[in-house]
Parts: sequence; C-alpha cells; structure tokens
Amino acid sequence: MAGLVGKFVGKTPAPRLLNEHETTRLIETALTECLKVSTPADDEPPQLAQNVDPQAVMSQIEQVSENLTKR
Repeated sequence: MAGLVGKFVGKTPAPRLLNEHETTRLIETALTECLKVSTPADDEPPQLAQNVDPQAVMSQIEQVSENLTKR
C-alpha cells in the first residue's frame, strides 16, 4: 500500500485557493445570474484603450518631451 501512495504523491497539483476578491466576484456572478439583476461591474466604463487615438497620444508625448527639453 505504501508503494502505491508513493507513486501518486506530487503527480496532481494541489488546488489553488481563491483570494477574497476572486471569491467575492465568483459569488456575485453566480447570484446575478440566478437573480437576473445588474451589478456595479455592469456600470463600469468600457476599456479605455478602445477609445484612445494612438496618434493623439504620440503628439501629447512629443509635446511634453519638447517642453521638458526647453527647460
């Protein structure tokens, strides 16, 4: 019996415990699906990166860089 136990030790990784934030989000998701209600996360703005104009950002970076080198 001891030989069989030794063969399986270390083969299966231990399950990772969820932190408090992950647990809260998991419970919140399950409850909102069951109750069909919205959550504060539904009201969060969309990813800001989707609304960014890369050319405008580069222009701002160049302007700031020029202002810093003039000092």
